[in-house]
Amino acid sequence: MQAMTAADVLAELLVQEQRLPARRLLEATLFVPRRAMSQSEIVQRIARDSAEHAVWLADAMTDLGGVSIPYADDATTADMHFQDITFVLPRLRVALEDLVSVYNRAAAFVGDEPHAAETVARILTRHRTHLSELPSSIESEN
Repeated sequence: MQAMTAADVLAELLVQEQRLPARRLLEATLFVPRRAMSQSEIVQRIARDSAEHAVWLADAMTDLGGVSIPYADDATTADMHFQDITFVLPRLRVALEDLVSVYNRAAAFVGDEPHAAETVARILTRHRTHLSELPSSIESEN
C-alpha cells in the first residue's frame, strides 16, 4: 500500500468539505422562524465559505501534483429540504465538529508541506470561527 501524500490528504479534505450539510442548505428551502433569522445568515456564510475552501483545497492539491476526485452530493443530506432550520442546525453543528477533527488530524500530517499546511490552517481557523458563531440550540419564542 502506498503512503498518503499531502496532495492525497488535501483531496480527502476536499471530499469532506463537499459533504458539509451547509452546502446543501444553500439549495434547500428552509423554514426560518423569526427567532432563527441570524442563524440562517450564519448558515449561508458557512456554505459560501465552504465553497471557497473547496477552491483553496483544489488549488493547493493541484500545486502539489494531486488530482481532484469527482464528487456526488451526500445522500444523507437530501432530507434537509423543506425543514425547519432549528431542526437542521444541530446536524450542521455535529458535522462542523467532525470536520474540525478531520482538519486537526490533517494539519498534523501535512505540516512538512508549507502550502498545504497554510491552506489547512486557514480553513481550520474559519471552521472554528463558524462553530463559535453557530448556536447549540435556538431559544424558543416567548
